[in-house]
Amino acid sequence: MHWLNQLIELLLSIFPRLQFLLPNEAGIRVTLGSRVRSIGPGYWWYWPLVQQISYCVVAPQVVDLMPQALRTKDGKELTISLTMRYAISDARMALLNVHSYDQALQNLTRGIVAGYVNGRTFDECGDIADIAENTKAAVQKAARGWGVSIQALYVDEIASTLNVRLMLRGEYARNTVDEE
Repeated sequence: MHWLNQLIELLLSIFPRLQFLLPNEAGIRVTLGSRVRSIGPGYWWYWPLVQQISYCVVAPQVVDLMPQALRTKDGKELTISLTMRYAISDARMALLNVHSYDQALQNLTRGIVAGYVNGRTFDECGDIADIAENTKAAVQKAARGWGVSIQALYVDEIASTLNVRLMLRGEYARNTVDEE
């Protein structure tokens, strides 16, 4: 019976289909894997046999980044939590130039913040506005060509912490410790 479903799908793929994009969406229509056309809100016809439509939300999005435990230049530990607001400025670039732009932006921001904090002393990390401003500028520069616009970066929380990390043998940490 599976072959029958595949046959019906193949036969239906020769007929054009209609794709509707909402006012807050934009995307691309790829023909034969190489010709790309940017598309905006509205109705779009496409032939499934030779074309594919990909789209994304271009409205501003707010992402809460996970708290990071970091070490400063002078060896003190702190935890920092950030929130980022961004929008897709060019759907074509966001869909073609980077895989999973949302996750890539989060990872990029976390890496830039880590480098910023690691290169400064604990006292220099006390200025929240400076951290947000420098990190935003660095993320915008690093994400150039991704079709995203970083609108704002907020430092939600910054706190001095004591981080304890256990290094255990084995695949995952267990509730019991094996005696040697």
